[in-house]
Amino acid sequence: MRSFAKQAVSALCLLSFASCGKPPPPPQSPAPTIYALDRCGGTPAGWQAQGSEFGELMSHNLLQVGSKGLKWNRVPVSGTVLRTYLGAVSSLNPAPALVVIFEPDGDCRAVAGIRRAIETRLSCGQAGICVEYSQAQWARAQKVRELPACDADCQAYGRAGGSDKGLTAEQKRRLKANYLAKYGAIPW
Repeated sequence: MRSFAKQAVSALCLLSFASCGKPPPPPQSPAPTIYALDRCGGTPAGWQAQGSEFGELMSHNLLQVGSKGLKWNRVPVSGTVLRTYLGAVSSLNPAPALVVIFEPDGDCRAVAGIRRAIETRLSCGQAGICVEYSQAQWARAQKVRELPACDADCQAYGRAGGSDKGLTAEQKRRLKANYLAKYGAIPW
């Protein structure tokens, strides 16, 4: 009889940590609430890699999402106007890419809603090009795109077919150091 009682108490202890003097399990951490924490779950599957919106004869629209609202090509718009624009863009041939830039303090519920609206109207993974950036990533991408003409080291890099195979170790080091010092980014 005693062994049955011990087994029953052990079973109850397993089911209820508090009654056996063990601490309760730690609470689950809540899902991130702002974009900066984990990009609200990350870029949706099927969206293109950053940089794919740039190309010869390729155009793109810019959607900025932040705490002060939405901007379409740097002009403030409402959610209704955004849905109208997305619908109009989906009928263009060729369709321009859509670059979506989220501010770091963006609320994840709003980010999810914007992503859904875009997916519903643009079919990003199938026919459209949709690219997502954080505000900081977009600023870096623009800085790299605005780099000036090549200096002598950069020209040597270009003659090597865009690789560093034809450069000496010193040229490689100097090329990278020069670009980082001047522009804060390396364009390759």
